[in-house]
Amino acid sequence: LGDVYKRQDLIMRAVARFAMRGHWHAVALTVLGLICSTVISIFGVISGSIVSLVTMRIGWLAGLKLAFTSVIFFSLFQFFMTGHAPFTALYISVIVLGLPVLLGVALDGSSNQALPLLIVACGLILFSLVFRIVTGDADQFWYQQISPILNVLQEANGLTLSEQAVMQMSSQMQHIFLVLIFLSFTAIIFLARWWQAELYNPGGFGFEFRALRMPKVALYGVAIAGLMVALNTVANFDVAFVTDCFIILVLLFSFQGLAVVHAKIYTNNLPVGWLIGLYLLLAIVPQLVGLVLATTGVADSLADFRRAKVS
Repeated sequence: LGDVYKRQDLIMRAVARFAMRGHWHAVALTVLGLICSTVISIFGVISGSIVSLVTMRIGWLAGLKLAFTSVIFFSLFQFFMTGHAPFTALYISVIVLGLPVLLGVALDGSSNQALPLLIVACGLILFSLVFRIVTGDADQFWYQQISPILNVLQEANGLTLSEQAVMQMSSQMQHIFLVLIFLSFTAIIFLARWWQAELYNPGGFGFEFRALRMPKVALYGVAIAGLMVALNTVANFDVAFVTDCFIILVLLFSFQGLAVVHAKIYTNNLPVGWLIGLYLLLAIVPQLVGLVLATTGVADSLADFRRAKVS
């Protein structure tokens, strides 16, 4: 397992070095990542990270130039492959590459990893509000999206899902979608910052992550959202947007809680097995562990668990 990790580490560093050799090297890797993301979505994270890396290392203009050039080439590729107007490719590439420029500028200007996460959270809250207004009924929208897919799967595997089960899945899709988008952009900015640290500032990523702390405004936001969710449950208001906000803010503080754990393990020289166990639990029961981490993050904002030196 250690050898596999080392090989992956070397490959990822080689990707970053190749991208930083010049503009067209970065364009080639970014477009290749976008093309691969049409099959395996995780490659979109690599494309976005390259744009953020260039933005942080060279400047916002270079990042914007890279994003714009990559959008053009990816859209042309889709046009030649399908023969149709590449509106989908244009939409995907703008979303995947546009925001990483802003996130790269924010992080490079402050060296505070909480700031780009806060930008993503605010953007998602605004997106969720607009999405629910435009669709009118988000649950019904997701029902229409997943029903044909579930029907095909049921026919292929001989399974039977009740209408109630499909409706229940539809009601969770908005939350799942928001979580995946948040984690995707978080992965983009973290990978870009790790690349930058590995190439130009060894150890810098770990130092910054262990010091990650959300501003007080986020603490007030999660408290208000939590109170509103409680009122929703007790008074049966059924304001779904409030739940969206609460989930996004819980994710935000989960990363602060994770930073606290990393900092305490680092300062106390504990075995790395503690982190391995934590990430395994996070993969197995993400809802429970994520909530525990978020609670830890909120408590850290109030009590400052990291007064010990984390450098």
